[in-house]
Amino acid sequence: MNNIKSNNHTETMTSRQRVKKAINHEPVDRIPIDLGMHYSTGISAFAYWKLREYLGLSTKHIEIVDMVQFLARVDEDILKRFHCDCILLNPGQLGTKRWNPRNNNEFIIPKSANPKLDDSGSWIVKKNNMQMRMPENGFFFDGDWLNFDEEEEDFLIEKTAREAERIYKETNYYTAYIGFPAYFQSTDLDWQCRMLTNPEEIIEENTIILEGQIEKAKKIIKSMGKYVQAICINSDLGNQNGPM
Repeated sequence: MNNIKSNNHTETMTSRQRVKKAINHEPVDRIPIDLGMHYSTGISAFAYWKLREYLGLSTKHIEIVDMVQFLARVDEDILKRFHCDCILLNPGQLGTKRWNPRNNNEFIIPKSANPKLDDSGSWIVKKNNMQMRMPENGFFFDGDWLNFDEEEEDFLIEKTAREAERIYKETNYYTAYIGFPAYFQSTDLDWQCRMLTNPEEIIEENTIILEGQIEKAKKIIKSMGKYVQAICINSDLGNQNGPM
């Protein structure tokens, strides 16, 4: 990717170099571009389908990498078309199938996801006594945040490490390990209230979570530390008035 002219501008860095330098507040040849390295920078599968159709690209193999937010994996033909510098580190599901929610929009989804239409025209997905719902003509699911990973954690880490090694050795993209949700770990809707009413309980819970995350971090560093450029620790930290 060195010395490539883009819009009359000569690129003198690889994508990986560019992003690493930008993060370190060092000069870069242009602003790095990210589309879909993280689920928070992803794209709706429906929008992605239309984008590929508009560009005359195949829509036959659009893979859903986040079933709840219904986000598509951004393929390398799109990453190259828009000069993106980052790529998602997600090796994909063991089992998949095709699902057509409406019109001619067909997507590849996890095999363990089984959307069913209800009387209102909504798509309902149930798993482990929980469910999420995509209303008629909706673009994502709400309700419970269901997990469709069927692999054990150690197996998934090793599979992800192999994908990280492939990205590192075969491409120049910058990537990051995503898998450390911080601060809010509970599905308990009263979690923040208990921070006031029972803080000792919250501290005890967080201590156990922290110990588990440290052990997981050791596995990540050992298996793919030399292949990823970052580890994401993130959560939703906003309130009605601004960030916490």
